[in-house]
Amino acid sequence: MWNLCRPLRFQLTSMEATGAGRQMEKLQEDLSKLQLSEELMPESYRINSPKEEQLLEIVDNFQQQYLCLYPERKPLLLCPINECGVRKFISTTVQPTASNLYDLFCWQDCSSFVADFLSLQPLEPPTELPRQLFSPTYVLRSQKATCFESATLLCSMLLVRNYHAYCVSGYASREMCLLDQSLQQCPLLDTEEVQEETSEQRQQKKNVVRLLEELGTASLMEQERREQEAAEGATTALLQKELQEIESRRLPDPLEGLRIHCWVLVLSGKCDIEENFFIDPLTGSSFPTNDKNFQSIESVWDNYNCYVNMQRCIDGCKDLCFNFEDRNLWEKVLQKALGQQQLDKLVLRREKEGSKEMTQLMQGIVPRKFVLHRSWVSYINISHEDLKKRFPGGKKETRFIKAKLERFSPALTKDGLLRRLTTYKDLDCTEVTRVKEWYQNRSDDLEEREMNMVENVTTERFNSDGFGTLLFHSWKPVSSGIERMMRFETYEGVPGVQQRVVSPQVLEETFVHRSDFLYSRRVTFRLDDQPLNANRPRSKLEALGVQKVVDRFHRDQSKPADKDMAQVIFLLPDWISVTYHLMDHHHIPSVVHISGKDLWSEFQADRSLKPLGPLSFHRLLKDMKAKKDNVAFEIKESLMEVENFLASREQQEKPELD
Repeated sequence: MWNLCRPLRFQLTSMEATGAGRQMEKLQEDLSKLQLSEELMPESYRINSPKEEQLLEIVDNFQQQYLCLYPERKPLLLCPINECGVRKFISTTVQPTASNLYDLFCWQDCSSFVADFLSLQPLEPPTELPRQLFSPTYVLRSQKATCFESATLLCSMLLVRNYHAYCVSGYASREMCLLDQSLQQCPLLDTEEVQEETSEQRQQKKNVVRLLEELGTASLMEQERREQEAAEGATTALLQKELQEIESRRLPDPLEGLRIHCWVLVLSGKCDIEENFFIDPLTGSSFPTNDKNFQSIESVWDNYNCYVNMQRCIDGCKDLCFNFEDRNLWEKVLQKALGQQQLDKLVLRREKEGSKEMTQLMQGIVPRKFVLHRSWVSYINISHEDLKKRFPGGKKETRFIKAKLERFSPALTKDGLLRRLTTYKDLDCTEVTRVKEWYQNRSDDLEEREMNMVENVTTERFNSDGFGTLLFHSWKPVSSGIERMMRFETYEGVPGVQQRVVSPQVLEETFVHRSDFLYSRRVTFRLDDQPLNANRPRSKLEALGVQKVVDRFHRDQSKPADKDMAQVIFLLPDWISVTYHLMDHHHIPSVVHISGKDLWSEFQADRSLKPLGPLSFHRLLKDMKAKKDNVAFEIKESLMEVENFLASREQQEKPELD
């Protein structure tokens, strides 16, 4: 049953056969430094069963043949030692069974978790295979792993989710092996720039083009086209200059093509995967199989078998074929063992032909094929606490081009901080241009905070929690103090404040769905150095320090246009201006100016209408006084809301700052 390798073409000398034993003695000395408590380990970790010992003999036999037949190639990683100092066949280290994988449903979830949860232990030296391969259960406890251990854990998790996954041992670029992303663009920054371009700049460009087309002026369109081409040319030149500077920092690698790396291969055919692709377990990112960072492949393995690459990697992995059943392309370590591809074909055939072949297999008519012994590793267990903890030590930092991304474990941060993205003006990352933070599960519903150092603007975004709740808050220093802008959640048909801009000198508000059709209000406050008449009684607006109020109204179709106010201006202390909506077939609206209790002037757009008489004037004056008091009340309410909000925000931020 265990005679699975081809017959030896020649016999090795006893001296060559004892090489592995000497290497094992050295490895045992290295493992003594780990201070592992072996008595707490399961028995499968500490000893090999008789079948496992026979399997090791077969694999050692294959390794010896391989080294003699291909002396120019390096030894394969076939039987590394585990955390207990016991040699294990590499395929049995893959554990395709898990007791629970909470919230890890697809390959993206699994790969991002492995990349986040484990810290990299670089290979030493980088051109040699590791002498040990610890189990996935051990690396989950320690949160430290080499690329081989990270790939083994990720491959095990993908197999649990029924992906066609393999671990790959080969050679990769320096940046990938050392997890160096300092000369790469931050993917989070790329996403934000695309969103900003899509939502704002593209819409502005469309509006400009539409306006020019409506005007029908070819000269303006041509001018706009030239300006756009000039701007794009300047941007392209700047990008080219930056790329040249980046490439100048990419120093040549003296170990190019010799750095060993391990990653994961996912084949098509299962879980809606249409094309083969690689996953780097250190970053969790996917790559096409022709990506230049992956330079060549030595071997591939899963929980069934290990396959040695017999194809030449002249142009990287671009032209490799991953049909592991083709003996001209891949050499099996266990020659008669069933693999994933064979099992998949067998299952499909049985689905078509029914149970006939299974019956023949049970009766011995069809030769029984070897299936690899089950993994010696305990079931993989990823708990909710692991998902919450996420990063080693609660934090992980990654450097990119002109950017630094910090990620935090939400369970360990007091303020619910998830991520912090810092962007810089220069490649040396000395001058900060922007800091953006993401939050989760905060009592104040804060989701994002952005500090723009160039424009000196701070922006906060909140989760919508119902009508009237704050969605957006930004502030920046102005000459007279701090200017703030707030946006609120509104519903169709429900009256309320949509936006509010407040500074020491100005208050601007936008309303929706009000019964009085008010949609805009601008309040100008009096400067402190402006004199006041102490002998004259002050109105409610003056008591608030208001100098001018401008209210604008939508059209009320239930009233005639010349009786429907479009704009009301209160200029303290006594001047009032009322502008009405335009009447049909008129270009100028009717206006009434009130400059005192008994003084007024009017402009009637329709001369056929009667002018404003004393009785009508006093009615209008009475309405304006009532409106003036109501405006004062609403302004006071708005200012109090702002003060209460700022006091609440200050109180909410105190625990996070302590």
